[in-house]
Amino acid sequence: MKIAFDTPLKWQRVNEALTDDFGFKPREGTAHLYRGLRHAILEATMGLVRTYPHKTKAYYVRGQTPYFERAMRVLAADGFDVQPIDLSTALNQPEWVDQVPSETGFVLYAWDDPLLGQVYPLEEFQKRLIDKKIFSLEVSHQRHFFQPRPEKIERFQLKLCALEEDLAVGLFGARAKISGLSCDSLVW
Repeated sequence: MKIAFDTPLKWQRVNEALTDDFGFKPREGTAHLYRGLRHAILEATMGLVRTYPHKTKAYYVRGQTPYFERAMRVLAADGFDVQPIDLSTALNQPEWVDQVPSETGFVLYAWDDPLLGQVYPLEEFQKRLIDKKIFSLEVSHQRHFFQPRPEKIERFQLKLCALEEDLAVGLFGARAKISGLSCDSLVW
């Protein structure tokens, strides 16, 4: 007979080791492991909504990756105000961030195209989000493999990076205090 035991602390230990491996100090940021990019996006968005319930609005860049729509539908079904923006707005009008209302919790966007690998120059867009203290929820399909390893992560920054089809890592700034919704009950 086989008895399945739940090991909720195992995911936490994996995350602590990953955080140490990235060299983040406890008050600077954390690293979390997920079962793929879709899982990471869903956990991060739901985690931000649970942590900051007074932030009732979110934006996402439409059409960048098929993973965004699923997470945004879940939030919208829960009564969260979800608004899409076009990639051209993020690329060509980073000043759009200046008019984002204060009840905005995060903006979700991808640095690269999942199929073609095209990298989008979103540095100014990212900087404006972080300066305005809006969570910059950034997804990288492949870009992170060609960038130096981050030595620091901004307080209002969340980086979600695909490692394999069924594995992703999330790097969270100090203000992103997110616990797992289902991660601690998975087999790690």
